Amino acid sequence: MTKISDVIRLMFEEEETTYEMEEFPEERGAKFGAQFQGEHVNLKLRGWIDEQQLEIYTHYPNTVPDSKKLAVVESMTRINATIWFGSFEMDFLNGTIYVRTNIPLVDGLPSTNLVKTVLYKNLYIADEFYPLLMKVIYGSMTPEEAMLDLSLAKRPVDESSVIC
Repeated sequence: MTKISDVIRLMFEEEETTYEMEEFPEERGAKFGAQFQGEHVNLKLRGWIDEQQLEIYTHYPNTVPDSKKLAVVESMTRINATIWFGSFEMDFLNGTIYVRTNIPLVDGLPSTNLVKTVLYKNLYIADEFYPLLMKVIYGSMTPEEAMLDLSLAKRPVDESSVIC
Protein backbone atom coordinates (compact mmCIF):
# COMPACT_ATOMS: atom_id res chain seq x y z
CA MET A 1 0.00 0.00 0.00
CA THR A 2 1.33 3.40 -0.96
CA LYS A 3 1.86 5.80 1.91
CA ILE A 4 1.53 9.54 1.74
CA SER A 5 5.26 9.90 2.37
CA ASP A 6 5.90 7.74 -0.74
CA VAL A 7 4.29 10.44 -2.89
CA ILE A 8 6.75 13.05 -1.58
CA ARG A 9 9.68 10.67 -1.93
CA LEU A 10 8.73 9.85 -5.54
CA MET A 11 8.29 13.52 -6.42
CA PHE A 12 11.75 14.47 -5.11
CA GLU A 13 13.32 11.47 -6.83
CA GLU A 14 11.63 12.34 -10.14
CA GLU A 15 13.02 15.86 -9.80
CA GLU A 16 16.45 14.48 -8.79
CA THR A 17 16.39 16.72 -5.73
CA THR A 18 18.24 16.00 -2.51
CA TYR A 19 15.79 16.00 0.37
CA GLU A 20 15.32 14.89 3.95
CA MET A 21 12.25 13.20 5.36
CA GLU A 22 11.02 12.09 8.75
CA GLU A 23 7.94 9.89 8.94
CA PHE A 24 5.43 9.83 11.77
CA PRO A 25 3.55 6.52 11.39
CA GLU A 26 1.32 7.13 14.40
CA GLU A 27 0.14 10.38 12.79
CA ARG A 28 0.15 8.85 9.30
CA GLY A 29 2.23 11.74 8.04
CA ALA A 30 5.71 12.99 7.29
CA LYS A 31 7.72 16.18 7.37
CA PHE A 32 10.24 16.91 4.66
CA GLY A 33 12.77 19.51 3.58
CA ALA A 34 15.03 20.54 0.73
CA GLN A 35 17.15 23.42 -0.53
CA PHE A 36 16.41 25.17 -3.83
CA GLN A 37 18.34 27.82 -5.71
CA GLY A 38 15.96 30.42 -7.07
CA GLU A 39 16.78 33.17 -9.53
CA HIS A 40 17.21 35.67 -6.68
CA VAL A 41 17.89 33.67 -3.53
CA ASN A 42 18.72 30.26 -2.08
CA LEU A 43 15.51 29.00 -0.49
CA LYS A 44 14.98 26.54 2.35
CA LEU A 45 11.79 24.53 1.95
CA ARG A 46 10.01 22.64 4.74
CA GLY A 47 6.75 20.78 4.50
CA TRP A 48 4.27 18.50 6.18
CA ILE A 49 1.89 16.00 4.63
CA ASP A 50 -0.74 13.81 6.25
CA GLU A 51 -4.11 12.41 5.26
CA GLN A 52 -5.75 15.83 5.57
CA GLN A 53 -3.36 18.35 4.04
CA LEU A 54 -0.13 19.18 2.27
CA GLU A 55 1.56 22.24 3.75
CA ILE A 56 4.77 23.83 2.45
CA TYR A 57 6.85 26.65 3.93
CA THR A 58 9.73 28.36 2.15
CA HIS A 59 12.02 30.36 4.40
CA TYR A 60 14.20 33.29 3.39
CA PRO A 61 17.79 33.28 4.64
CA ASN A 62 17.41 36.89 5.81
CA THR A 63 15.69 37.95 8.99
CA VAL A 64 13.91 41.26 9.41
CA PRO A 65 15.37 43.75 11.92
CA ASP A 66 12.89 45.09 14.47
CA SER A 67 13.00 48.55 12.91
CA LYS A 68 11.69 47.19 9.58
CA LYS A 69 9.09 44.66 10.74
CA LEU A 70 6.04 46.89 10.31
CA ALA A 71 7.11 47.97 6.82
CA VAL A 72 7.73 44.34 5.85
CA VAL A 73 4.33 43.28 7.18
CA GLU A 74 2.73 46.05 5.11
CA SER A 75 4.67 44.81 2.08
CA MET A 76 3.55 41.24 2.69
CA THR A 77 -0.07 42.38 3.01
CA ARG A 78 0.23 44.18 -0.33
CA ILE A 79 1.79 41.08 -1.92
CA ASN A 80 -0.84 38.77 -0.45
CA ALA A 81 -3.53 40.91 -2.07
CA THR A 82 -2.00 40.18 -5.50
CA ILE A 83 -1.44 36.42 -5.29
CA TRP A 84 -4.20 33.84 -5.38
CA PHE A 85 -2.33 30.86 -3.96
CA GLY A 86 -0.18 30.97 -0.85
CA SER A 87 0.65 33.76 1.54
CA PHE A 88 3.59 35.62 3.01
CA GLU A 89 3.97 35.45 6.77
CA MET A 90 6.54 36.55 9.32
CA ASP A 91 7.46 35.35 12.78
CA PHE A 92 7.49 38.59 14.77
CA LEU A 93 9.76 37.16 17.46
CA ASN A 94 12.72 36.29 15.25
CA GLY A 95 11.91 38.17 12.01
CA THR A 96 11.80 35.06 9.81
CA ILE A 97 9.87 35.51 6.56
CA TYR A 98 8.26 32.56 4.90
CA VAL A 99 5.81 31.73 2.17
CA ARG A 100 3.13 29.22 3.11
CA THR A 101 1.04 27.20 0.69
CA ASN A 102 -1.29 24.42 1.62
CA ILE A 103 -4.07 22.36 0.13
CA PRO A 104 -6.58 20.05 1.72
CA LEU A 105 -6.31 16.42 0.71
CA VAL A 106 -9.48 14.42 0.21
CA ASP A 107 -10.23 11.08 -1.39
CA GLY A 108 -6.85 9.45 -1.10
CA LEU A 109 -3.30 10.26 -2.03
CA PRO A 110 -2.31 13.34 -4.02
CA SER A 111 -0.55 12.78 -7.33
CA THR A 112 3.12 13.67 -7.64
CA ASN A 113 2.03 16.30 -10.19
CA LEU A 114 -0.20 17.96 -7.59
CA VAL A 115 2.64 17.96 -5.06
CA LYS A 116 5.02 19.43 -7.67
CA THR A 117 2.52 22.16 -8.51
CA VAL A 118 2.12 23.21 -4.89
CA LEU A 119 5.87 23.00 -4.22
CA TYR A 120 7.00 24.92 -7.30
CA LYS A 121 4.29 27.55 -6.98
CA ASN A 122 5.50 28.15 -3.43
CA LEU A 123 9.12 28.45 -4.57
CA TYR A 124 8.17 30.72 -7.46
CA ILE A 125 6.25 33.12 -5.21
CA ALA A 126 9.09 33.23 -2.66
CA ASP A 127 11.71 33.90 -5.34
CA GLU A 128 9.60 36.36 -7.34
CA PHE A 129 8.95 38.72 -4.44
CA TYR A 130 12.34 38.44 -2.74
CA PRO A 131 13.79 41.58 -4.43
CA LEU A 132 10.76 43.63 -3.39
CA LEU A 133 11.08 42.67 0.28
CA MET A 134 14.84 43.23 0.25
CA LYS A 135 14.28 46.77 -1.09
CA VAL A 136 12.07 47.46 1.91
CA ILE A 137 14.40 45.78 4.43
CA TYR A 138 17.79 47.00 3.18
CA GLY A 139 16.91 49.80 0.80
CA SER A 140 15.12 53.02 1.40
CA MET A 141 11.87 52.09 -0.37
CA THR A 142 8.50 52.19 1.29
CA PRO A 143 6.21 49.20 0.75
CA GLU A 144 4.14 51.25 -1.69
CA GLU A 145 7.22 52.31 -3.69
CA ALA A 146 8.54 48.74 -3.80
CA MET A 147 5.21 47.40 -5.14
CA LEU A 148 5.10 50.16 -7.75
CA ASP A 149 8.69 49.38 -8.73
CA LEU A 150 7.78 45.71 -9.13
CA SER A 151 4.66 46.47 -11.18
CA LEU A 152 6.66 48.78 -13.48
CA ALA A 153 9.26 46.05 -14.00
CA LYS A 154 6.48 43.63 -14.99
CA ARG A 155 4.58 46.11 -17.17
CA PRO A 156 3.53 44.48 -20.44
CA VAL A 157 5.20 45.72 -23.57
CA ASP A 158 3.12 48.12 -25.66
CA GLU A 159 2.90 46.08 -28.84
CA SER A 160 2.33 49.16 -30.97
CA SER A 161 5.87 50.27 -30.15
CA VAL A 162 7.49 46.96 -31.11
CA ILE A 163 9.23 46.99 -34.46
CA CYS A 164 9.22 43.60 -36.19
